[in-house]
Amino acid sequence: MQKEKTAEKESDKFFMSLAIKEAKKGGVLTHPNPLVGAVVVKNGKILSKGYHKFFGKEHAEVNAIKKLSNNKLKDSTLYVTLEPCSTYGKTPPCTDLIIRSQIKRVVVGSIDPNPLHRGKGIKILRDNGISVETEVLRELSEKLNEPFFKNMRENRPYITIKFASSIDSKIADRNYKSKWISSKDSRIYAHKLRSESDCILVGSNTVIKDNPLLNVREYKFRVQPDVCVIDRNLKISPESNIFKEKRRVFISTDRETLKSKYPNNAILLKTTFHNGEIDIKDLLKKLYDNGIKHILIEGGGRTIGSFVSDGFFDRIVAFISPLVIGSDGISAIDKALKKRNDDLGTRLKMDYIKKIRDDIMVVYKRI
Repeated sequence: MQKEKTAEKESDKFFMSLAIKEAKKGGVLTHPNPLVGAVVVKNGKILSKGYHKFFGKEHAEVNAIKKLSNNKLKDSTLYVTLEPCSTYGKTPPCTDLIIRSQIKRVVVGSIDPNPLHRGKGIKILRDNGISVETEVLRELSEKLNEPFFKNMRENRPYITIKFASSIDSKIADRNYKSKWISSKDSRIYAHKLRSESDCILVGSNTVIKDNPLLNVREYKFRVQPDVCVIDRNLKISPESNIFKEKRRVFISTDRETLKSKYPNNAILLKTTFHNGEIDIKDLLKKLYDNGIKHILIEGGGRTIGSFVSDGFFDRIVAFISPLVIGSDGISAIDKALKKRNDDLGTRLKMDYIKKIRDDIMVVYKRI
């Protein structure tokens, strides 16, 4: 009996790993919905796979189940990376379809973190005689949707900081020249990060000195991300490139109104400042209230430094290029730390490293 239980646990992990692989196929097109994968298995044989393909469309369970006849589905096991939904939204509840399909057992990777839904789908399935196993490969299942879990658990946006720097951690020379520190392939990968975000955030100096488009050009996307500029004194030009896309451009300031010269897509985001420094917690709340779930911070050094100093970030993606700029260059994190978790500073953990041409991309996460 113990050997059978051990074998079942190992097979559950194997089939869940396939569901996780399936979920990743959804890419950025499911956003803001989470990535979800599903696998239907019977007598140790895979019958079908499915994943959530596009926001507002069929969920992973539906895409896996609808490929099979009721005869094949009866007494099968469904592996799904996230707890099946149990309420009507853009689609009907997946729990209803699972019950009608006479699936015997459901194995769940991660429980829905949304307090309105958490555990309800599992309870409905169990109440209808379906055996449910939970939290199989939970950490890997949650890793699929880190922004989603951050949103649900902390009611704030997930924050990614991205920069390209020399090996001495400079993002520009003393004259703010930065084109191009990183390789073309690294810059293309950076567009993938943009496509995964709701909002790209920069300081006003970045807009004034670089006049960037801050859009997605080199990677597939569902919608262009919004932009947020921290610009207390309303210094950026209404002709700036950031206004050219059909999207919202939030301007964070403590002014009561925007100048009438700004385009129609400019939105005043009245934010608290203390002694000239932005209240990041207030800014994040305002953005979250406006539907922003994942922020990508792209600069400059002072803006990045403010978020790192106050401890408001979840991961840092650094593209490090084989270049030395020197001590008079602009630092990637240009501010003294207020919060630290180590005697020397803020210690992070390395999550991922990748060589891109002559650059090194390193992903660090909070401990």
